[in-house]
Amino acid sequence: MSIRVMIADDHPVLRYGLVAYLTRQPDIKVVGEVVSGDHVLPEVALSQPNVLLLDIDMPGMATSQILEALSYLESSPEVLIFTAYSDPDRVVALVNAGARGYLLKGSLPDQILEGIRAVACGRSWFSPAVRVVLKEGDFGFKRALSDRELEVLRLVAKGYSNKQVANSFSVSERTVRFHMERILEKLKVSNRTEAVAHAFQKGWINN
Repeated sequence: MSIRVMIADDHPVLRYGLVAYLTRQPDIKVVGEVVSGDHVLPEVALSQPNVLLLDIDMPGMATSQILEALSYLESSPEVLIFTAYSDPDRVVALVNAGARGYLLKGSLPDQILEGIRAVACGRSWFSPAVRVVLKEGDFGFKRALSDRELEVLRLVAKGYSNKQVANSFSVSERTVRFHMERILEKLKVSNRTEAVAHAFQKGWINN
């Protein structure tokens, strides 16, 4: 199956070149383009991408707000940040907010494809230059979970059922189950108990 990619970038020449390159790949389909942060969420709902290639310097809604809003969706794309900025604080903040990967503009074509394919499979991916800046292997990320996933896990740790968690956030039980599936996948554990134990061990939640 093709990887459905949506591109959010307000630089027309770069965006057009990227679209032209990606559409030549047999396993990638560009399903949407936006030029403002305000248009990202509506286009995600319309296009249902697997991967969102997201510039962090667009007009409109801030990247952190977009990432937070995506965390509420029952089915959200994996986010690959696409930017010229490689300072560690920015990288860590965006990954902690829910981004799956971080791709620098000016990357080689093969690196762009590698990044898209990696995050589409649920793997984290960073441009080589970013890995160097962050001293690969010691990224300093506070957690692997988004803010909403961490909130769900905190309630689960208190013994809340899916129904009780859903009532707390005014969402459906289906949404809570989706969040739990993502949590188990990200933490590479098989059940809620292991997820809670992992979070306690990492210091993400407290008694």
